[in-house]
Amino acid sequence: MPIINEELNYSSLTSHSQFTGLRNHEESRGLRRPSEDYYIGLHKDLKNVINEFENKIQALPNTGSDLFNQLKDIIDDYGSQVFDMGISIIKNEDKKVNQNTQDDRPLYWARIKMSVILKTHNFLSDLTLQTSKDLIKILEQKSRNYTGMNFAKANNYAKDNPNKIVKKYILTCFDPFGFKNSNSNSNSNLSAIIALSLHGEKILDNSKNACFIQAVIFPIRYKDFDEGVIEETLEKYIISENDRVDMIISTSVKSGLVNFIDRFATIKRGNRNIWFIDNNNKEVDDNSDCLELKPNESEFKWLQTTLPKNLINSGIFYNDFQLRQNFQKGIISSKNDDLNFSSSTDLAKRNAINLLKKGDGMYKASGNNFLSNEVFYRIGLMRERFLREDSSISFFSSGHIHLTMDTFDTTKKTVSTTIKKSLSRSLTAQDYFDNSL
Repeated sequence: MPIINEELNYSSLTSHSQFTGLRNHEESRGLRRPSEDYYIGLHKDLKNVINEFENKIQALPNTGSDLFNQLKDIIDDYGSQVFDMGISIIKNEDKKVNQNTQDDRPLYWARIKMSVILKTHNFLSDLTLQTSKDLIKILEQKSRNYTGMNFAKANNYAKDNPNKIVKKYILTCFDPFGFKNSNSNSNSNLSAIIALSLHGEKILDNSKNACFIQAVIFPIRYKDFDEGVIEETLEKYIISENDRVDMIISTSVKSGLVNFIDRFATIKRGNRNIWFIDNNNKEVDDNSDCLELKPNESEFKWLQTTLPKNLINSGIFYNDFQLRQNFQKGIISSKNDDLNFSSSTDLAKRNAINLLKKGDGMYKASGNNFLSNEVFYRIGLMRERFLREDSSISFFSSGHIHLTMDTFDTTKKTVSTTIKKSLSRSLTAQDYFDNSL
């Protein structure tokens, strides 16, 4: 992590920081140290883009019949630019920066800054209007790559190499989080660093089979999940014959030194962990459902990963992926329903089949019951609904990986190498996890 030096010159960042009333809880954190301007200011080109965005927004008239479209065009352009620059920073392509650290924070705080700048325009004076919501949504879509995933390179490679296996993978990741508990803006998220560093990359195995990666970054906000951001962004990549990918892997971070593939996901949300507060300072009711199932979907109260088994490799610490199979059925932990299994444990031998049945509730899944569990669950539910409705398709691979929270440079490099090797092995995978115990 770079040394924090707030003495950098930000005079050219004509910030509207004084308009604190425009900022929601998450955005207001950009005024604390290290501030949003600090992370933006580390990268001259990024700072210039934010300044250009602000100048163009402020140059527009306050009224006009075509004002919405004018604002939209600017957001389309600069939202995509900021995402691309964030990728470049994470891939260390910005050689002008005197640091070697991959960093997801400039992208995060640039997006925050752009949102506040957008709100200063008179057209968005009433944030309850649908037009205001639509413009803010477009900024989110463009700067998070919700609408920009493109597998043209995969299609071209398949055309040029008809005898090779060519697969399309989506990696999802998350914003920095945990600001309330750390009382600092310095938080980073390794899942974003890893996933975004692989965005647009081609990974080959020894036989020149290839997978092509596209990445998308989700917010740590219950509101976005409730409004269907996961489904809206990813559904077509599961159900559409033309857009369907081969695998969707959601990623997040956890404490500890081992990277886990989570076996179970639950419909439940919890609030018994001090970290389970979203970036807008929102909590949820403990043991509440994240969505409403249809009457014939009681078996979907919990789901399992369908990732390739050969993603798991033998190693220690960051070099390894282990299968995490623990779950807790009830709110109160007991030896009868709180089961913690090692990666090598056969669940059947531990009588798990009798303890965990389809239709049972599951208070905690392998990745607990926060938004990292929920992105896994929502993708899995789309998968299961699609497979039930379309008898011509028998399988779709999806699941969740929890990465270490450690963001030291050596850890980033090791975890990135581990994931690349695992994805390379997956190209010829024959055995996948499924919904059986």
